[in-house]
Amino acid sequence: MNGSRSVHAIVYAGKNLLSQTLSSIIQFRPGKYFASGYWPSAPRFGWSSSYRSCAAFAYRPYLAAPVLALAGIFALAGCGKEGSDQVKIPQATEMENGAESTEVSVQSMFPDQSWALPMENMGPLQGSPGITAKDCSTCHASHYEEWSRSTHAHALSDLQFQSELSKPTSPEWLCLNCHIPVGNQRETIVRKVKDGDLLQPVHEKNPRFDPSMMEEGVTCATCHLRNVDGRTVVLGPLGTGRAPHPVVADRKSLQKRCLDCHNVTYKVSSSLVCFFDTGNELAKSELSDRSCSSCHMPELERKIASVAGDFPERRSHLHYFIGGGIPKEFSLLPYQEKGGYRSGLDLSLVGYEWIPASGTLRFTIRMANKDTAHHLPTGDPERFILVKVIAYPTSEKAEKSYRIGQHWEWEPEARQIADNRLRSGEIRIWQDEMHLDEPPQRLRLEAVHVRLTEKNAEYMENTAARTNEKYRSRISRLRQHYPRQRIIHSEDILLGSPLD
Repeated sequence: MNGSRSVHAIVYAGKNLLSQTLSSIIQFRPGKYFASGYWPSAPRFGWSSSYRSCAAFAYRPYLAAPVLALAGIFALAGCGKEGSDQVKIPQATEMENGAESTEVSVQSMFPDQSWALPMENMGPLQGSPGITAKDCSTCHASHYEEWSRSTHAHALSDLQFQSELSKPTSPEWLCLNCHIPVGNQRETIVRKVKDGDLLQPVHEKNPRFDPSMMEEGVTCATCHLRNVDGRTVVLGPLGTGRAPHPVVADRKSLQKRCLDCHNVTYKVSSSLVCFFDTGNELAKSELSDRSCSSCHMPELERKIASVAGDFPERRSHLHYFIGGGIPKEFSLLPYQEKGGYRSGLDLSLVGYEWIPASGTLRFTIRMANKDTAHHLPTGDPERFILVKVIAYPTSEKAEKSYRIGQHWEWEPEARQIADNRLRSGEIRIWQDEMHLDEPPQRLRLEAVHVRLTEKNAEYMENTAARTNEKYRSRISRLRQHYPRQRIIHSEDILLGSPLD
């Protein structure tokens, strides 16, 4: 977006912010407009989990002074002559409660952002029974079985996501653009919002909505189907000409597709922030020549199609799409290693000293981001890794810990205040000490990858009543159904002898 387009987009956003802020001042009632951590006065707006990076903040009356000060700037900035490359704001299209309501194009609000809209509807695929994952399994059975146990297949049924989606401040339609991205998966399509307000979407009924395909989450068509010259085709890495359906060989498009959702660092508005910086982390690393599939879809030799005929084995990729090793259901845990999971964190005790006079154990831990092309941890800003050193035996628990992750401030506006994640290739030394009644006989070196804290899980269970009825029962007992953390390193070290 060039300078002129940027200025006019900012002007419009500023006017809209001013309008909504003044409205909240006039209508202010305590307990309604404060969206904070776990305040009793705001039970409906509690920030509960890692998805709050993509949740809305209610406007507050104390924003009035700075916003009023900015009003003159917005007014002056908006007085310039319109150019041909400026964002075009449509004229009022309807009357709502006696006031004009303007429908604003989502694409004009988020230019060049693939997640602003779902993919277009796909038509029938020649030579295939259909375009759902189940249809693909007719010939690609092994790929389907792997995908069905992946996080992608559970992108919609993810209990944490469903809990966040139920918040009154959640722009559900926008979140779904990544969790069920194919047009055919959407009962309605949102291309415009009223008055630039993400919480007032204009729904268009979708004649090609397929309820069964919606349940598939990030399905095969997300990466492998496109409309080309009026027909639906399959994007493949090779295109041998032997498939019954049309294939366009485009390996690069397949490799880049991940970043449409896994590289969203966008402040949608002052009330909506998404921060998933994995693609940018990859681009800045010394391993930037890799693609996501290099690690998350390990290669193997096998037949691509499980049908009769002379189809030779060739290079393929596993479709478990393994990430941080914490699946969406406990039943999927066994498939993490099968899909190629390994921790990118390398830990070791490199030195220790016992000081009898003060009863002090000093230790040195080496932590390294080993052969990972992005930060550890990456993605969701509230994920973190907790490294622990535990001494045994002692009369009472003796433990030291080191947290690796981001820290965000969510009030009054979302902002990152600290980030000590391990960069790709980084080696860090942690030195610390603990005071003990007696010399320890052994140490346990442990690392826990935490996706959802106990406090946030409890909050989700307590607010399950507002969630989709289909998921409500499981969310009300979320800790029984949803893996929240995983031990990614555990090592017992006997003391009393030199380290190797």
